Amino acid sequence: RLGYLRHLPHSGKYQLEVGVMSFGYAMLSNLSIRALARPLMEEMAGYAKAAVAMAARDRLSMVYLDGVHGEANLTMRRQVGSHLSL
Repeated sequence: RLGYLRHLPHSGKYQLEVGVMSFGYAMLSNLSIRALARPLMEEMAGYAKAAVAMAARDRLSMVYLDGVHGEANLTMRRQVGSHLSL
């Protein structure tokens, strides 16, 4: 038992468990683009006084990879790994 799936006896289906998150965190930590882009994102957020976000396309949605908060009242509150429809 690796902790990635949970069997739902009432439906016979499976549900993802918290252990699956380790795959996402491992993938994100190996994305060198995040480390390269972060200083530029911070500079842009400071210049524009606005939030700057980075995402990658995943079929018909995008996956939020990183973000920098700006000084503006309007901020993005997304968790790394969350999906947004395109």
